[in-house]
Amino acid sequence: MRRTVKLILVLMFCTTVGAAVVSGQSDGEPPAQAVNDEGMDELALLPLAEQELLADELLTQIEEMDDDALEPMEALYIRLINEAPATLYAEYAYWLLSNMYMRAFSPARHADAASLLEQYLERYPDSLFLDQLFPVFARPGISLVQRRLLVLYDYLEAWEKAAALYDRLIPDPTDVAPSLVGHLLLYGDTMQRVSRIEESIDAYQTYLRRSEGLMPALRDAAQRRLIDLGAEPVPKDELADAPAP
Repeated sequence: MRRTVKLILVLMFCTTVGAAVVSGQSDGEPPAQAVNDEGMDELALLPLAEQELLADELLTQIEEMDDDALEPMEALYIRLINEAPATLYAEYAYWLLSNMYMRAFSPARHADAASLLEQYLERYPDSLFLDQLFPVFARPGISLVQRRLLVLYDYLEAWEKAAALYDRLIPDPTDVAPSLVGHLLLYGDTMQRVSRIEESIDAYQTYLRRSEGLMPALRDAAQRRLIDLGAEPVPKDELADAPAP
């Protein structure tokens, strides 16, 4: 739950850039308005410098709280997100609050975490700040927030939302970026669940033809799904790791 000194130094250094992606802005200035956590009321925003001071103050208050003070901590994160959205502190707060919803509350608040991260993608559509902040977990072609959303949609069985997100990441399953080939098995499963059978078949076939070093269990699972969908399994000589003729 708690920020580290190193992380705060990184944030304070980076906020000179600002979250310029907020509401599509590129000049570092905050937007005129932002919605609150319920998406209802409009809130006049402070100038950027004052947002940064407020965000630092709110994070300091959060740092001083007991780890089990979940509701007060949640309220401060939401206030930071809504009153200082043009700062990188706010992006960090989105991530930490989603962590809380998924891991600290019992039962986990997966729906709240998903709604929160959906708002994040709307507010910061092009930001890679979190991926830069946690480079060990970053993957090309898909952001940390998008990956977490796909996990949440699986928990929630929100297949239509998962399919819509996959449409953004993988517009054509037969021509997918190398970094996203490994996602085609889950992509195919999602499309199967929303009755987009042709795309599901394309995904499984591409997965088998392009996934080198595939574990036998995953290879067999993809082949079985093709058969279940009425498609022919991929011939052994067309598999990505097929022996050279």
